[in-house]
Amino acid sequence: MKQFQLWLDESGCFDETSDSRDLYSFVGGVLVETEKSSQIDLKTFLSSKEYNHAMTLDMKAKKEYVIPKLLDFKKYTDARYIFFENIEYYGNGDNRLLYLQVLSEGLLQLTQLLEAKYGPIKLAIIIASRLAQKGDEKLVHITEEEYVRCFRKLLHDKQERNEFTVHESTQVQFHLERATKSLPLILADFASNTRRMYYRKKFKDRDSKASLSILFEDAYTFSMSELSSDTKIRILLGQNDLSEAIMEVFTSQNMTGLQQKEYLKLILERMSHLSYRLIKSQIRQLTAEILAYSARQDNYDEASSLLKQIETQLIPLLKVQKYPYEVLEYEILLQLSDMYLRSGQLVEVVTVLTQLKEVVQLSENSLENIFLFYRMREKLAVFYIDSYQFSTAIQLMSEMRESFEGLMTNLLTYPMIQTNFSTLKSEYYGDVLCMEIYARLFRNQLLFEEIDFLRELSDTALQQYPLFHGELERHLQYRSRIEQKEGNIPEAIYWLMRAIDETYCFSETINQKELKRFWDTIYTQETAISQLFYLMYYSLILAQAMIEKSDWADCLYSSLAEHPIFQLIQKEKKNTDIHLLQASSLYYHPLDIIYWNLAEYHRAKGQVKESFSYYDQAIMICSRKKGTLTLQLRLVAILAARASLEIYEKQTAPSLKRAIQCVQSLEDKLARQSIFSKEISFDETMIVLKGWREQLEACKDHTDTSSEVLWAFSQEWRY
Repeated sequence: MKQFQLWLDESGCFDETSDSRDLYSFVGGVLVETEKSSQIDLKTFLSSKEYNHAMTLDMKAKKEYVIPKLLDFKKYTDARYIFFENIEYYGNGDNRLLYLQVLSEGLLQLTQLLEAKYGPIKLAIIIASRLAQKGDEKLVHITEEEYVRCFRKLLHDKQERNEFTVHESTQVQFHLERATKSLPLILADFASNTRRMYYRKKFKDRDSKASLSILFEDAYTFSMSELSSDTKIRILLGQNDLSEAIMEVFTSQNMTGLQQKEYLKLILERMSHLSYRLIKSQIRQLTAEILAYSARQDNYDEASSLLKQIETQLIPLLKVQKYPYEVLEYEILLQLSDMYLRSGQLVEVVTVLTQLKEVVQLSENSLENIFLFYRMREKLAVFYIDSYQFSTAIQLMSEMRESFEGLMTNLLTYPMIQTNFSTLKSEYYGDVLCMEIYARLFRNQLLFEEIDFLRELSDTALQQYPLFHGELERHLQYRSRIEQKEGNIPEAIYWLMRAIDETYCFSETINQKELKRFWDTIYTQETAISQLFYLMYYSLILAQAMIEKSDWADCLYSSLAEHPIFQLIQKEKKNTDIHLLQASSLYYHPLDIIYWNLAEYHRAKGQVKESFSYYDQAIMICSRKKGTLTLQLRLVAILAARASLEIYEKQTAPSLKRAIQCVQSLEDKLARQSIFSKEISFDETMIVLKGWREQLEACKDHTDTSSEVLWAFSQEWRY
């Protein structure tokens, strides 16, 4: 991870308005890599104590001392000079607010630029303590809390509008120092003041102009410019870019519901003047935009809210005008079902899948729509898996697998197909195999011959995708899971590493250097949610290694615990610096699985306190949202595992009582749900819950046997 120092000082009063004529205010300073900044001893470099504030120096001192120092520092460290400028003269005379806005906007833009070049970064900011007017008061210091509040508000607003993303591993932190006492800030002051003199053309001689040209030729300059949603939409409509205009309507956070309706009316009016072919292509583009938007989202609640708005507000308008809406609506509902499945909201999934089925049935009986049907059935299979209806899911996916095999075999009987295609493959077929593997992995008591069958399915699935390694990631993770289930620890690690790096070669031993490279790659390249899934699969292997009493267990744990990625699942530690970017509240699946597996590891090590702590974190995640049925089902097994340890440690077992209550609550909820949907049911889930209740109630005597039974129960139904 690249680490940078950013030293900032301000120039100007920040009291300008749109009527101002004087040179605008800005924040300026120095950006330098942390490693390179340490190559210069600033105490020696800035040895003159009298030259500590550029504004007090005459032009001769600036030419002979300030500019050479800036040039030398840039030369020796490859530093860049940074300026956050208010060239638009935004402001209403509130110098405190404007200063914070200019600073926050600049920091966000700089962070985004550095991430684009280097991936996740660590940016440590030293900033000068500043006095500014506050209300009716005179000059009052801007507090650290004000800096943090303004920065985070701007960040939140931009993320809400889908205008800014930040890597989960990126760290931005700052602390305040006195400008004339801090050597980094003296250099930042030199840069800011020289920039102001440069803009005002105070340096007349040729040598100074040449030096300043070198000094600022690669400076990073950021402004406050931002188009309003109204301007964006009208520009986009003028270019017939309907898809982008629609996305702006639904992603803008500054728009009321009434305004949304007015803009949609404007867009539909524009459509009435366009050809059907152009409208169809733009709706197809909008579909692609929605797919791309969905792929970027970690916050399923926000993303599903946006999709529901499009479904309820835009689709009816397209239907009335008889525009080609079907594929768009299908993709919206499919993405909604996926988000609900990922967040465990199975009741909502039933509603959306029912709608999806109606859309498919209403569409024309075209060959293309067969694949829409297949994709819908795949989501239905995931629903059955997540609701613990594994037999139903296996049956559904087996039927789809046989259907694909028959279709592809029959196509190859036609001479024209045979001539041009020696074999056929299909990503849809690969996805079907993936879901069948997924379902069979969860079915209890896997037999030896079933493991071989899963390997065969996996081998076939891996052949169905384009020759791009990223296409195979999920299948390679599942293959790792197959080997983990069988207790083949080195093989499981091999397949998991191949999911992120195809160059990894199998070894009978587990190499710590290779593990570090594996984690380094995930830490620097993957999104937060992807990092969590790798952590989940790894933790499953770790827990299995403990069950198998494998010598690799401690090696796997230490490799994880010693890597910075482990902090992603740890409580934030206190730091004297102020962190502007907070780690997201990643309290959702698969963190519950990770904590559960870590609890099992510490339990096997005899570390009871740590085990209880991780159990509690897993339980907390599953308990946060009562509507997430998948997590509620998983909660029962985690509570059973904790109750087993409680009884083993001769404690009372409140977790057992809670597990029984949870089962009863689920039975009541699903019984009510069955009234609303007959086609997509929870029948198999109800049978499972009945068996659970009987098993758990039989353990109320809290004997050693009860502890063993509860432990076996938790392992039988573990993820």
